[in-house]
Amino acid sequence: MAELTFTVVDDSFGDDGHHQCGLFSRDWTEEEELNAIQEMFQSGTLSSDTAIDLAVELLKKHPGNLEINNFLAARYFDEDLQIEAADIYEAAYMRAISLVPKEFSGRIHWQDRDNQSFLRIALGHLQSLL
Repeated sequence: MAELTFTVVDDSFGDDGHHQCGLFSRDWTEEEELNAIQEMFQSGTLSSDTAIDLAVELLKKHPGNLEINNFLAARYFDEDLQIEAADIYEAAYMRAISLVPKEFSGRIHWQDRDNQSFLRIALGHLQSLL
């Protein structure tokens, strides 16, 4: 099980005065099982309830994997289980944001695929608060 990490790197291409960017780690091998669940769910060979059950088990194995958190929260939300979705988004957001140094003033770019899971978590958390 890979630990979620956050790394600050120099953004030497920043035109806007920001010279730091942040990168969250992403263990793509942990997501292979999730990809199989998603494919079966999207093809209709897996019910939403079964997809949720499998995602819960997968999240137990890889609690720091933000993409698994995203998938599970989205399934909960689609099943009108907003409180459960909000809980997943909040826990994942708090876990991830706690890794960002307080003095970090740079950007977390969408263009870096490793950051996309975190940014989806942040958006889901914000939407849950609204």
